[in-house]
Amino acid sequence: MGMRVLRNNDKGRQLTDRAVQGMAVSAIILSVLLLAAACGTDTGSGEDGAGQGVRKAPTYVVWVESIPTGLDEGTIVLHYTDLDSGTDTELASDDEYGFHQPAVSGRVVVWVDEREDGRIFARDLVTGRERSVSDDHGIKPAVSGQWVVWELGKKLEGEWYYLIVAHNLASGVERTVELPEKPVSMVPTFSVSGDWLVWNRSIDVDQHWRDLNEIWGMRLSTGEQTLLRPKGTYYGPAVAGEWVLWRRSDSNRVEALDLRTRKVRLLPKGATTVTDGERVITVKGGQAAAQAGRSRMFVYDLRRRRLTPVPVAPGRFGSLGIHGEWVMWREPRGSLAPAPLRAVNYVTGETMTVADDAMDPSISRD
Repeated sequence: MGMRVLRNNDKGRQLTDRAVQGMAVSAIILSVLLLAAACGTDTGSGEDGAGQGVRKAPTYVVWVESIPTGLDEGTIVLHYTDLDSGTDTELASDDEYGFHQPAVSGRVVVWVDEREDGRIFARDLVTGRERSVSDDHGIKPAVSGQWVVWELGKKLEGEWYYLIVAHNLASGVERTVELPEKPVSMVPTFSVSGDWLVWNRSIDVDQHWRDLNEIWGMRLSTGEQTLLRPKGTYYGPAVAGEWVLWRRSDSNRVEALDLRTRKVRLLPKGATTVTDGERVITVKGGQAAAQAGRSRMFVYDLRRRRLTPVPVAPGRFGSLGIHGEWVMWREPRGSLAPAPLRAVNYVTGETMTVADDAMDPSISRD
């Protein structure tokens, strides 16, 4: 397999503008293309022949680097890396304040900016336009298309409650979900993909003191909310494409809801909730293998129900992410501890070290 390593001296390179070639399409050619699409086989990406004749969306990884400059001093740098070209670019740096929890979708990167009292910022990677999205501090920003979503905690009359705020960068429309905090509940988890925002709502605990949650969804275009799963031992919902995944606390297994049919399916052992809407990262070997660094990684195709080995040596895998043919992982040392960040194209076998010391990594969404 090929190997590329991105060195620190790559920092500062600007993303090369990619020219978009214009092409006049006649009605005859358009008809031929439509006919070919209608008659084509149902193939996905990777080993099943995905992407033939179709330009793939870019795959970016955003991450944070801490560079020591003295005793208890350092520079915090926000990066994004194009996995297809290997180009690494600095987005921002600061010697006093930091950047946290970056996320990327398409050409938009969002992050928590401590230079601006922890507000959420967004930047368009093509135009370079940067702006504040939130009026107040926020945490755990996520982005899909034009929707930026984050969590906001507020205290009212001595009681904490949580808000999930969704803001559309193009229209300025905002949607808000209020989640009252209860002593038995865990911090709410949310996920966004396309027009869907999903989250868990804490309801109660069972006789084993496991949290009982409902899984809710909202169509962001309309603000309509839907109960996707009634009270049960579910937590950590994640939405991508037409699928919602969650983990069960009673079995530690992952289930998947098909939003088109509303049918629920149990995924294979080792399945995670890390998905791009077509594929799910699966880590096999159990807890003992994970502790010993002998876990094996697979990609599970949701439609074909097929497992494909990821061509990397057994190890310990944290901060997982998947986008198309690219799989990302980091050694599990905690989000605030620098660790090597790596990526592999599970179809071609090409492997790269994105960074030797990275924090808060995230891969492209949608």
